[in-house]
Amino acid sequence: MLALIGGKIGASLIGGAAAIAIILGGFLYIKNHYTREGYTKAVTEMAARDGKAIKKGDEIEKQIGLCFDRGGEWNTSTGKCEGGTQ
Repeated sequence: MLALIGGKIGASLIGGAAAIAIILGGFLYIKNHYTREGYTKAVTEMAARDGKAIKKGDEIEKQIGLCFDRGGEWNTSTGKCEGGTQ
């Protein structure tokens, strides 16, 4: 009789542990999914901002080159060409 009761308790404990493992596994899967999704979104947004910054830098570099070509000097404080033929 005692072995039968112990067997039922053991089975209940194993079943409970299995249920906890399944729930925990599901939680970790969902957490990992949303973590990866957030990471991908952040990287995509940073790449877009980087692209805009590079384009802006290229535009300014072109303006500076044109300033020098006209004999001017680029004022880094104002971001404008001074002197030369405008």
